[in-house]
Amino acid sequence: SLIGVYDGHGGNSAAIYVKEKIGSLLASNRDFHRGNYAESLHQVFMELERLLIRRGTSGTTATVALITATKVFVASVGDSFAMLLQQDGTWIKLTEDHKHSYPGEMDRVRRAGGSLTANKSIVQQGVHIWQLAMTRSLGDRCFKSNKKFGAEEQAVSPVPDIVEFEIPQGCGFLVLASDGV
Repeated sequence: SLIGVYDGHGGNSAAIYVKEKIGSLLASNRDFHRGNYAESLHQVFMELERLLIRRGTSGTTATVALITATKVFVASVGDSFAMLLQQDGTWIKLTEDHKHSYPGEMDRVRRAGGSLTANKSIVQQGVHIWQLAMTRSLGDRCFKSNKKFGAEEQAVSPVPDIVEFEIPQGCGFLVLASDGV
């Protein structure tokens, strides 16, 4: 099974596009058919990035869970999240918000020519990324303008964090949500 949540910014077109394309891109991915699910999710996120950058300027968060018979693979960019509610009522957060405070994010932003202002907004080549409020997303061409770097090295990166875990016995619920929840 594949489930996901996509929170668009600059309109909802990128979120709708990703929702409509991700399943077919996974279904046609070689690594997916070989059982290399984490690698296939990474490749599909990068392909979605390429397609969105060609299409326009809007972007989206993406938090996706690929559920197999025994494991769950969660890939995420942005500030939408995944949590696991266990039977005992405790929550396990599976993703981290990709913001300037996330460990390592500002190092990558600086390598891409970005900086952090006194009011905590990120600036890259004169563009204030604070309007976006995250350091990773799919699309958002205007925040990925450093010609010296490929998609993965930009101040706003499309590279997903991917976690894999075995489905626990008597598992509760898997929750995917946008930051508004």
